[in-house]
Amino acid sequence: MAVQGGVTGQRIPRLDAVAKVTGQAKYTADINLPDIVKRAEKAPWKELLYGKILRCPLPHARVRRIDISKAEKLPLVRAVLVIAGEGTELRYAGEAVAAVAAVSEEIAEDALRLIEVEYESLPFEVDTDRAYEKGMRGKPQVNRWGGGGRGVQGSGSGSRSDRPNPCPNPHPAGSPRKRHRLGSP
Repeated sequence: MAVQGGVTGQRIPRLDAVAKVTGQAKYTADINLPDIVKRAEKAPWKELLYGKILRCPLPHARVRRIDISKAEKLPLVRAVLVIAGEGTELRYAGEAVAAVAAVSEEIAEDALRLIEVEYESLPFEVDTDRAYEKGMRGKPQVNRWGGGGRGVQGSGSGSRSDRPNPCPNPHPAGSPRKRHRLGSP
């Protein structure tokens, strides 16, 4: 039994459509908190902190040594956090190693440059089948629809888990490190 009336099948005007197509809509990326603090009669924050993350430059590595003492001593740095300590295995380029909080973005970046990290480069393979053949990792788990792990198991010949990957990708799928908006440099 279908319910009659309501909004199903009806055109509904979008209240924000004009603002979005003209570029006047405000998104979270458009909000500049220091400007809000300057305009407020009473600043809701005593001090706004900026955070930066030090990331691993290697595709597969182990942290041999990490020294944050110089970054901690830098004036106006409020916190330095080790995310991947000594002996931690980093599995991809860009994995977080340490984080810094400071009173300005420039000071946070300076503090990152003062963190000393010594990496042990480890072998890596982009193709999971070749990595499995070399014994670099355990057998890859397939998602719940294709079998393997705790998902639905293949049912003999022709099942997803019995067939080779028809579209092997020799390159890892990436994502942009920096997000851009229209009109941004």
